[in-house]
Amino acid sequence: MTSPADIDTVVLQLEVLKKDWTNDLNNLTVEKAKSAALAEQLMAEKARTLALEDALSACMDANEPIRWGIRTPTTRTEKGTNGVYKATTAATFNNVKFECWVERAANILLTFNDCEFVGPTGLLPVGTAKPLVKHFGTGTGRSTFNYCSFHQPISSPSAPITGIKGSKFTANNCDFHHLSDMMHAHVDSQTAAATVPIDVIVNDCHLHQFVWWAKDMHPDGTHTDGIQNSYGGRGLTVKGGRFDLYLADDAGDPRADRRAMSGMMLADMPTSGGVLEMEVTGTEFNGGQVCFNFAGWGSTATALPAGTRRLLDIKYGTDVTVGAQAKLALHPSLVMTGTGGAPGFEMKKRG
Repeated sequence: MTSPADIDTVVLQLEVLKKDWTNDLNNLTVEKAKSAALAEQLMAEKARTLALEDALSACMDANEPIRWGIRTPTTRTEKGTNGVYKATTAATFNNVKFECWVERAANILLTFNDCEFVGPTGLLPVGTAKPLVKHFGTGTGRSTFNYCSFHQPISSPSAPITGIKGSKFTANNCDFHHLSDMMHAHVDSQTAAATVPIDVIVNDCHLHQFVWWAKDMHPDGTHTDGIQNSYGGRGLTVKGGRFDLYLADDAGDPRADRRAMSGMMLADMPTSGGVLEMEVTGTEFNGGQVCFNFAGWGSTATALPAGTRRLLDIKYGTDVTVGAQAKLALHPSLVMTGTGGAPGFEMKKRG
């Protein structure tokens, strides 16, 4: 039988345990309050961090260098003679707006920095094909266009205008828009040998807002191409940049299909055999009826000359979804290979 002394001892032990439990509970309450305060502090720090990130992002956007086109406004206007400016000696042009056709009249090297090419303001006959810059030559070296803009006036009539037409040039970070064809990269002869150098480099440029006209030399209207080569030649390089292959909404004739015809149209003439030593690397293609059009190659020749033709790390937009034909149109005589043996291609794409 339990004695009163034993009962008192148990009661004392229970009181001690209760006191300890109460202290622990109080401590937990305090820690909980501290945790809540710490959570509030962490949330406040997170909010401040997000605000700083937004502020930093805004500052970066405001100060981000322009990727394509002129970085600073043009400071003078060149109208040429009778609407044409002919460059006959080597020169550098900075921040010039060319309201005229520009032609390289000799094998000289020209440099254009932050220049704008818009052509003359006069009207052209319907269907007239004209380049804003005509740049042919056979000399050594290349002329350079750095951060330049090419576009025709929106008010122009049915005239398929090209940005640059010719060879021996490099276009760096240029903006091409409101044109029918953005560039023609080829030699100035349909009968030139396929080994004649084109020497054209298109580096990180933006091609967009194509202009389509119903009245054109083609019965189905303007063939809107990003880069066109119909005469063959050697040495065409495209690095990076973006081809947004859609028609402009504020220029040209109305058409239900708002896609441009092709990103690159490289169809051979009977004697050219196609473009040799051609490489396209890391370029993004969006829209378009076809991104690469090689369907005309080999149409008259039994085999294409040996050469290196590579399409590497090409990125196709999510809207390029109409099967392989929308990405690459090949003539039956062409063979797609993984190593680049003639007459095929080496191709590695990431999207």
